[in-house]
Amino acid sequence: MKLPFVRQALNWALDYEEKGKKSKALLIANLYRLEDITTSKSKRESFKDFEEFCKTHNVCILPTTILFELVKQKIDGKSIDLQKIEKAIVDTKGVLLNVI
Repeated sequence: MKLPFVRQALNWALDYEEKGKKSKALLIANLYRLEDITTSKSKRESFKDFEEFCKTHNVCILPTTILFELVKQKIDGKSIDLQKIEKAIVDTKGVLLNVI
C-alpha cells in the first residue's frame, strides 16, 4: 500500500466535511490477500510507513484481519457489539488492531 491511498481516504472525508457532514477517514487494508492469513497476519497489520501520517490526520486503517476475526466470532455464534466497533473506528488515529 502506498501513501496516496491513505491520502485519498483522507480527502474523501474532508470533501464530506466541507458539505457540513461529519466524517472519518477509514481505509480498509487488504494487503497480502493472496497469502494464507494464518502466516501473514503480522505483515497484514503493519503500516509503519503510514502510522504517523494517520495519527496526525485522524485516519483509521482497519486491516482485514480484524474483519476476519469479527466474522469468525459471528459465525461461532458470539455476539458483536456494533457500537463498540463504531466507537473504536471513530476514536482510532492509526491502525485499529483491537476491537474484540
